[in-house]
Amino acid sequence: MATQNQAILKLLGDDDAATLHLVKAKLSETGAAGLGQLRSLLTEAEGIAAMHLRDVIAEIEEREAEGVFAERATRARERLAAEGL
Repeated sequence: MATQNQAILKLLGDDDAATLHLVKAKLSETGAAGLGQLRSLLTEAEGIAAMHLRDVIAEIEEREAEGVFAERATRARERLAAEGL
């Protein structure tokens, strides 16, 4: 696992925009289920790789928060409609 972490961090430090975009997209795909691993990886990250990893984590957290908000808003609208409001 340490070798995989090193490879990910090396890719996150890459200065090629296409590579960086692909790596960040793949990490982002892990979603909320991958946050624990990404946060653990962050403890090993330094410099630009750490910055990019924080970006990925923030993106996932934002996406999850938006999902929770949308779900709660839908339930609130349904309750209000059921009450005739």
